[in-house]
Amino acid sequence: FFLEGRGRLFMKVRKLFGVIGLSLVSVAGVQAAVLSVTYQSPPDAPGPRQGVERTTRGHPTATHARRQVTWFRDTLHRWKDEYPGRVPSVVVSESAGTSCACVPETPTSKKIIFVGDSLVTGVGCTETPMLPRAVAKALAEHWKADVAWSAVGLTGGDVRTLHAELVPLVRDEVLAAKRDNQKIEMVVIICGVNDWKRVLSFRTAAMFRRDLAELVDSVRDVVGPDTMIVLPALPGVNVAPRFREPLRTVFTWISDTWDSEKRTVSEQFSRVKFIARPSGWDFEGGVRRYFSNLDGIHPSDFGYNQWGAYIAEQVIGGSSSGKVPWDTPDEDSRLFPQFDQFASSR
Repeated sequence: FFLEGRGRLFMKVRKLFGVIGLSLVSVAGVQAAVLSVTYQSPPDAPGPRQGVERTTRGHPTATHARRQVTWFRDTLHRWKDEYPGRVPSVVVSESAGTSCACVPETPTSKKIIFVGDSLVTGVGCTETPMLPRAVAKALAEHWKADVAWSAVGLTGGDVRTLHAELVPLVRDEVLAAKRDNQKIEMVVIICGVNDWKRVLSFRTAAMFRRDLAELVDSVRDVVGPDTMIVLPALPGVNVAPRFREPLRTVFTWISDTWDSEKRTVSEQFSRVKFIARPSGWDFEGGVRRYFSNLDGIHPSDFGYNQWGAYIAEQVIGGSSSGKVPWDTPDEDSRLFPQFDQFASSR
């Protein structure tokens, strides 16, 4: 009799929790329906979608270095005339300043490309797309070199649409970088929101994983094997002011599920890095500071800056040496190694 009573109690509790769960799902469904009807996306950022972030403490560019070598060569020639037999002719060759061995023909700047949805086009920003700028600024300081950036985005685009519409534009960016003597160091793909919004159309997480893998593969074909591809998780879904409970919890779970597929895709390719959602943000100054006043969903300029700094931090810290894997090993080498040899021999 006692066991039978406990069994009835368990059935009643399970039924109660089932009713509560169904009620919460129903409420979340109504909230999602209202949001889909009433939400209007703010406009894209009005400013340009490309630019250059300058380093404040960088090494001389190759162009500047060649100018120095040219000056050095001309000075040596003048010294030869003024001090016959006292200046060695082996320090700098006659062709120095145009193709000197001590100044290799390297790109004058590095470049990163952002590919993605409204987070790349800068919805919520007051000027230019802030996310690629923030990443480029942080990397410029780390690399001690100018970093050019481009935002190749399509507001509202899911991965399939980004693949069809933006990969040709990425190819154009690569060709332009070659003409400008720039090296594509990194491509950051921002996606996911417009894919999990289609879950009611039976677009599952597994489908998203396959679509994303195809996009990464196509981008890899365009940019080459040496360029790093980064897949960041989307932060802020769990605290976005526009999302109310229980919809916020449902959206957070879905977003995390789709982001976990990014990690799976990153493990299928070489030089593809997944960046997890930041877990330690304390949202100093209040959560709303991080989100646009236009919709309470997209980041504000400040929020984009914080996210960009976090992405750069994760990229820079991705190697055990403390330097990103594609840092030039000899970037701190002396500008005139041949002159160093001459000076040390005196």
